Amino acid sequence: MKYNKADAIMVLGRGIKPDGSLPNGPQLRGMLAVSLFKKGFADNVLLSSKYWAFQNFVPPITEAEAMKRFVTKLGVHESKIVKQEISEETIGEAFFNKINVVDKNGWKKLIVVTSEDHLERTKYIFKRVFGPEYELQFAATKSGLTKDLLERTEKLERKGLKFARNHLEKITPGNNEELKKMIFKKHLVYNNSWLKPIIKFVLKRQPYNF
Repeated sequence: MKYNKADAIMVLGRGIKPDGSLPNGPQLRGMLAVSLFKKGFADNVLLSSKYWAFQNFVPPITEAEAMKRFVTKLGVHESKIVKQEISEETIGEAFFNKINVVDKNGWKKLIVVTSEDHLERTKYIFKRVFGPEYELQFAATKSGLTKDLLERTEKLERKGLKFARNHLEKITPGNNEELKKMIFKKHLVYNNSWLKPIIKFVLKRQPYNF
């Protein structure tokens, strides 16, 4: 598939194993990102995420660091890699990638790498967070999940999209101040909500770490 030349290829997180290695899903994302990089579609690779907010273990490294180790083995030089290690879910990925990396580097054109089952939610969130001043292209891999886990993940995706719309629909696309207020005051992952540990307990079976 052809893409317009971008400033960076942004790889979204998709889980990490307790030993710090990457499951199949994020490996597929990493391989697609490396393929796009080697074809010259961008000169930089942005690797994203701390780890999922509702994970039931703390890995020894972040998802971004695990992905960095993976893509460097596939031939991407460290000098071309930037990490974002704050976000714990997709809205946060878009927001922290934008304000902490993209804007600081003056980038305006991005290729966002995700998985097919996550694509609809990714497009909605990133277009609302980044706004019309940025050129966003999207590249998607297969999910890399078993049938059972894919069905579970698709249910979470539908809930996640509803959550995203509830939080972003009234925000002016690309307005950093409105987004910052929402993230730190209204988003349960980043506002120290008492709901976060309850949700983590309910989601005992993790969907992304296989």
